[in-house]
Amino acid sequence: MGKKDWSQYPGRLVKSYAGLPGVGLTISGFLLGAAALIPGVNIAGSIILGIGAGIGGASILGGAISAIPQELREAVKLVGKYETLDSLADIDPPLYKIGIVGISRSGKSTLTKSFCRIPEEKREEGKTEGKTTELYVYIYGLFLSPKESVIVNNTKFLGFIDGDGAAYYQQLKIAQESDFLCVVMDHNSIGKESHKNRNIAQIDKDRLTKHEEFLDQIYQHLKNQRKENPLSRIHFLLNKKDFWNKNGSQSSNELESWFETHINKWRDTAIFTKSISFDYHSNQEVEYMQKFESEILNALTAEDA
Repeated sequence: MGKKDWSQYPGRLVKSYAGLPGVGLTISGFLLGAAALIPGVNIAGSIILGIGAGIGGASILGGAISAIPQELREAVKLVGKYETLDSLADIDPPLYKIGIVGISRSGKSTLTKSFCRIPEEKREEGKTEGKTTELYVYIYGLFLSPKESVIVNNTKFLGFIDGDGAAYYQQLKIAQESDFLCVVMDHNSIGKESHKNRNIAQIDKDRLTKHEEFLDQIYQHLKNQRKENPLSRIHFLLNKKDFWNKNGSQSSNELESWFETHINKWRDTAIFTKSISFDYHSNQEVEYMQKFESEILNALTAEDA
């Protein structure tokens, strides 16, 4: 028999008696009350009492059985698979949820696919016309050295949450549900597949304004939703460094200054996260993926401490 999370039992029991078993108990109570109104001891009263007691007992037993938690699913057997965000509660051990948020075409999905090394045949799941259309979680096993963790087999199971950058409600939901939140930003909307005959290094001021508006929405939402339960870490990435770093020192410095100014604002006021970090990033270069992994490891180490 598989492992169950018995801490859920009291809550499930209460919810169970609000359903069909609760109706049975109501009927039972009615019959017992009716029997009590019949004067004297007679056959009809005895029958009604028996029926009422039987329904009551069956309802109590049925509610108790239906409230038994389902068997937990082993995280190790789910590695490399997609799950919906609402289906994670029965996974053992619980996933460390990494949310990837940002406006459209900032490189969120590419970051997830590249970091997790998602096979090509899975890369189009839930996708339409090159955009993320569904809120999904990709389960990934990250090996930790003995110095980084004392957990069994030195593997931490991560759930990468990604959604449609144009659907702000999805982005807010991801931010709210994450343990480690990665906010991906960039200098323009040009991607590796669409940069022909375009200035890949050009800094789009309107694009930066959209990032600012997005940051404000995420900030306000987390302020309302995660103040009492702070995130483990918020990590900001200024993506597409392989593009904007070609722009010349002055423009690059201005972009970096803009980026770090916003990071500092969050550091000064964000009470809904335990720590804030940032980096300059490119999804196309291995060294930056390694640096991103180091940030996740640092956050995990801090959580286990």
